[in-house]
Amino acid sequence: MRRLLVLMFAAAMPLAVAAQDSASPKGPAAGATPSEAPAPLPLIVPKPVETHVVSYSLAGEMYDQQIHATVDGRNYVAFVPDMGLSTIAFQADLDGDGYDELVHGWIGGGNCCPTTFSVLSYRGNGIFSNVTHADFWSWGTPELIETGAEPRLRVESIVSGAGHTSDEVTLSVFAYRDGALHLVEQAVSDAHLPALVELKAGDFDRTGTPKSERLEMSFDMNADGRADVFSCGWWERWGALSCDIRMGGGGVIEIHTGCERIGVLDSRTGGMNDLVCGRDGVLTFNGTAYASF
Repeated sequence: MRRLLVLMFAAAMPLAVAAQDSASPKGPAAGATPSEAPAPLPLIVPKPVETHVVSYSLAGEMYDQQIHATVDGRNYVAFVPDMGLSTIAFQADLDGDGYDELVHGWIGGGNCCPTTFSVLSYRGNGIFSNVTHADFWSWGTPELIETGAEPRLRVESIVSGAGHTSDEVTLSVFAYRDGALHLVEQAVSDAHLPALVELKAGDFDRTGTPKSERLEMSFDMNADGRADVFSCGWWERWGALSCDIRMGGGGVIEIHTGCERIGVLDSRTGGMNDLVCGRDGVLTFNGTAYASF
């Protein structure tokens, strides 16, 4: 009987080893770099909540501003910026608690820098919180994306200005939950409209051209058989191009829109080729000048 038990135990050993092997980890190999993508947030199931009446407004002048809030008829000084100029983007119930949040921006003044945005939220008992995120900024305004159970905040950010010549755009999408902004999507893109010929602010550095000089390219813009010359200088404040088109038949057309990239498109308007400014901004000719987009 004892011998029979020993034989049965020995016969079971390979099965135990096989089961252990089948349960080995199946993640990335040792030393592999993990993905930098934001971790997905768990799905939330909205619950019925009581809707409250909330409104926000700005009071005071620059460097002396306050954001006022009214919640169910009670007035609050909800937030006082340290300094600078505040702007209201929009208000919406971002976390489904029945109280509207305020998406607002702050800028230090002038046009040197993009706007940093924040979310101001009523947390109950007369308490407000104001939160932001390192990637929650833009030269434009955040976009509210309705996604069903939980809205999203989308911003497109471009690093520009003196010392920068890139026209890459960063897309960041946030969810506001539990009093915090959560980054749920981020991507960097250099996608652009293709041009027949083009100049970029980065061409100064790429070609070793001193920024005191000018870059040039030629193209027959009005199809009269004569080359028209783009002459572009370095706009130091913005790290962009400031261009003139010297027409082969005489005359000069100025393009001082501050494009980091200027290119000639295949399409035409008003007897002249359209231009691309940056990645995908289109400038069209109105008979006397290229109108800004």
